[in-house]
Amino acid sequence: MKRHIIGAILAACAAGIPAGGVEAAEYKWRLTHFTTKTSAFYTIMTQPFLDRIDEFLGDRVSITGFGGGELAPGLKAYEAVQEGIADIAFSSPLYVVNKDLANTFVAGHPGGLKADGLVYWLYEGGGQDLATAFKRETMGLHSLVAGCVTGEIWHSHKPLRTVEDLKGLRFRTAGAWASILADRFEAAPVVVPGAELYALFERKGVDAIEWSGVSENHAMGFDRIGMYITVPAPHLNAGCFEVAWKRETWDGLPKDIRQKITTLAKLSTIESLLNWKRTEVEALASLDAANGAQIVEPSPELLAAVADAGRDYVYAAIDAAPDDTVWLKKMADSYYATKDSYAAAKALIAQ
Repeated sequence: MKRHIIGAILAACAAGIPAGGVEAAEYKWRLTHFTTKTSAFYTIMTQPFLDRIDEFLGDRVSITGFGGGELAPGLKAYEAVQEGIADIAFSSPLYVVNKDLANTFVAGHPGGLKADGLVYWLYEGGGQDLATAFKRETMGLHSLVAGCVTGEIWHSHKPLRTVEDLKGLRFRTAGAWASILADRFEAAPVVVPGAELYALFERKGVDAIEWSGVSENHAMGFDRIGMYITVPAPHLNAGCFEVAWKRETWDGLPKDIRQKITTLAKLSTIESLLNWKRTEVEALASLDAANGAQIVEPSPELLAAVADAGRDYVYAAIDAAPDDTVWLKKMADSYYATKDSYAAAKALIAQ
């Protein structure tokens, strides 16, 4: 079914592409990323988008990609576009959750939707339209989801199975989960960029970390220094990444280019998710044989506690400041309506 979807999207984009040689592009953009170009977050998430832009709009649009730290610090990709340092950001809304909690739903909300449900919410439940309108109003950016990953895992120096295991834990994380850890589970969240994470974890500056899935974490070497691996990690079932332009840059584009980029971003989301799932399946199959890794399964009580905490955290913020959380309520109501409908139909819908 997904193969047919991809084919349909490709056909739609191909329509109207002029024949002949590719001339100098009308629009030349620099893209800044939140991590290095060798990371799977670039090769699997970003490269499909860049490739499709070149394939279908290469005669009019040229994008040069830069890794985190080349044009701007990795966690400042959105700011780099706002300040004119870069033309496009490719980043996770996770890194601006502290500015507005409404970013948490696209980033991957604690205890929230799995990947299929998250993509469904974005494209069939109105999530993408809400996220785009939200960024335009609050950050002056036009954003589109262009990548999606499955759940993350935890590496730790001791097994993490229960709610009690989190108490007092020094945990490297980011986004809403950092606040929830402190508020609901009496843990001590630590926020550092990925480039600093290996050294911090190796010298036991933190007790546990989350960064990505099995494949990417193995590439980073985390299973060599934190052999207790909690799978699935309760805090993140899926997460998405965005491309973002200044609002005026986007609005100044011809209508047909805006339409094609929007379609290609959707295609890239599907392609990246399929590729990410493949790498995760391959990596998980060999995980037990590598470095003596010990798989830890979270208890049902921990999974339920994180899911409840994620929902409670959002609506407590809305209740505390209703005038300042209009977008948060719009996003939360839409997101949880989809999550609840999926839960009610779980016997019929493949998760």
